[in-house]
Amino acid sequence: MTFPKSSGDALTHTEVNDLYYRILPKSEIGGDGSDGALSVSAGTTNVSGVKNYTTISVSNGATLNIQGPTILMATSTVNIAGAITSDDNTAGYCAGPGGHSAAPGNCGYGGWGGFEWLQYQYRRIPYGGGRGGYGGAAALATGANRIGGGGGGGGAGAYTGGIGGVGTENAGSATGSTGGTGGAPDHGLIIESVGDFTFASTADIDLKGAAGGAATGNGGGGGGGGGSSFQALTLGDLTFTASANINVTGGAGGAGAGGDGAGGGGGSGGSIKFWYLGSLTDAGTTVVTGGAAGAGAGTAGAGTTGIYTTEQISNF
Repeated sequence: MTFPKSSGDALTHTEVNDLYYRILPKSEIGGDGSDGALSVSAGTTNVSGVKNYTTISVSNGATLNIQGPTILMATSTVNIAGAITSDDNTAGYCAGPGGHSAAPGNCGYGGWGGFEWLQYQYRRIPYGGGRGGYGGAAALATGANRIGGGGGGGGAGAYTGGIGGVGTENAGSATGSTGGTGGAPDHGLIIESVGDFTFASTADIDLKGAAGGAATGNGGGGGGGGGSSFQALTLGDLTFTASANINVTGGAGGAGAGGDGAGGGGGSGGSIKFWYLGSLTDAGTTVVTGGAAGAGAGTAGAGTTGIYTTEQISNF
């Protein structure tokens, strides 16, 4: 893998993992500006991969939508007054394990995250962490030869939730029982600037994990997807204005079906980190809560709370 990445280059799963091992020189912060200015003044603009801008501006009422793990860099200022969203990751990028098949007492587990090191050192890695909630335990039905499906485990930050187990009916036939699909995570986002970085009061960044799907028959609900990660780094002042909002909540677990299927576990909250060289105004709202457990037989686990921290840069 060659560094620095060129403008427009995509980031694969393997490449994102490789970034963990590389210390970033200060001279690379903000990129080279080769993509010019990004000005999203109305409607929706889609971006993905690595982008080198001079300035980044998202106006109130406009939306910047990321379509994969994304790193946006600016040689000057960043001003966010509108919305930032992410396509659901239906392809299962960084997918966590699926739920166990239906059997009494079994359940799906949440994917392991553990990217708490984002609190301590800046690296260009656009995904987050935390542990997903447990899936619900499958329950034996009152009728003969029926077993409810185990719920899928909730996904960790940037991980998809597990698929719910399939229930059995009528002496082992699974006809009519389907486990819910695991909720998708949202992609990670990093924005860097050499100049000042401002979140206006109307800024709304939504990188929540998707909810797990509901089951049918006696199936277990799907696990919720994990919330994503968002990092903002500036070599200037960082202003997070009151009423600005960043949400990386985990997705809720899907409901079990038929009175016997277990609910899916909630996805964990993601991670938010602000790095700044100048001053910090920290008056906005951050949401890093885990997703709720899905309803159904057994007891599913809610997703764990994610991480929000800030740090003034002294050196790299």
